[in-house]
Amino acid sequence: MPQTDISNPPVVHVQDFQAFQCTLCGKCCSRNWSLKVENPKIPLISETAIFKKAVKEGYVPIETRDDGRAEFARRADHECVFLETIDIGQICGLRAEVGNTATPLSCQMYPYHTVDTPDGVFVHTAFTCPPIVLGQDLDVKDTREGLTEILSHADRKPTPNEETFTVALTEDRTISWKNYLQLEKKILELHDPRDPRDSILKTCLAVLTQVVNAPEEGDIDWSTLAWGREDLNFAREMFDKFVSFLASTVEEEPDPDLREAYALAIEEGRPAYSITFDLHLPARVPVADLEPWILEIFDRYLRNAILGKALLRPSVVAKLLANAMATELVSLFAGGIRNKRQEESMTLETITEAFDIVECDFITHRDGSIPMFLGLESTLLEVVQLPPLEDEQSEGTP
Repeated sequence: MPQTDISNPPVVHVQDFQAFQCTLCGKCCSRNWSLKVENPKIPLISETAIFKKAVKEGYVPIETRDDGRAEFARRADHECVFLETIDIGQICGLRAEVGNTATPLSCQMYPYHTVDTPDGVFVHTAFTCPPIVLGQDLDVKDTREGLTEILSHADRKPTPNEETFTVALTEDRTISWKNYLQLEKKILELHDPRDPRDSILKTCLAVLTQVVNAPEEGDIDWSTLAWGREDLNFAREMFDKFVSFLASTVEEEPDPDLREAYALAIEEGRPAYSITFDLHLPARVPVADLEPWILEIFDRYLRNAILGKALLRPSVVAKLLANAMATELVSLFAGGIRNKRQEESMTLETITEAFDIVECDFITHRDGSIPMFLGLESTLLEVVQLPPLEDEQSEGTP
């Protein structure tokens, strides 16, 4: 059962590059996200002046779904009814009136997501938040203390038992927590930030090869994990098919043939027009050819997922593949945004907006994408069980 124990605060792990300070842009309060309100907070919220103001404006500020879950209402433009604009930016009127603890836990924690492990609580950040994409040179100590304070007052589950805690390596294979940490270290050692897609593909193929060759149960020896004989060309083809199909799944084009043509154009690297986002997408540019500052953001995006333990859901391999797909889509949609703005080159604002599209519509905030990530994982698992292709060149360790 969840419990609150302020006398025994959780151990919260935050990386230096995950430090954050709000810039009052208001974007997190302007998303069409489902925002749970904890029931004990409802009476206090209902007595606030800003709540009563929203009622006078015709809103039902806290709505109750059929399943009993309470949520904040949204305006027609998806803004939270408690969002207010002041001289220096946009703020939560509820937080300004009665303090941070009166707001829902998800509001207090944003842009952080938590993962409970036997070693404490790890966090990873949401790249829908502009300052997170930008990166902030801040003292992580303040962030860690703030998160610890919030979680100390929140209902939380007991720390998982290391003896029974398992990690989904693939959809069908689990390993122990200690074994996962050994793998995590190897993944970071192998990764080449200059070429995110191929680096992740080669690592996933190497991991899956180890899975195939290891006993069906128990931990796996990761000491010999290295890029090897894997059939990378075929893996690239499968990866590109999944990326293009994922891109087509949110298109509002009713004609299935036109949606298929859109997906095929992306797969083959040709220009395509997105009806949903009203963007003329350029021919795909290999992510490895992007400017170094963009590759640095993509590297931070991956390290955020790995060190923040985001790989634990839905599986390690599937989440790594999702990360690679995300960077491909960010590159693609950033190109479309640049075309629309008629910019000569990529800008930080362009990359930030592209991350917002990809994270909201394809990766983090769309559960419907998970079967595709697992599907690509399953496809690559089949690849490593095929005999080596005679004309496939071996990929050595970096």
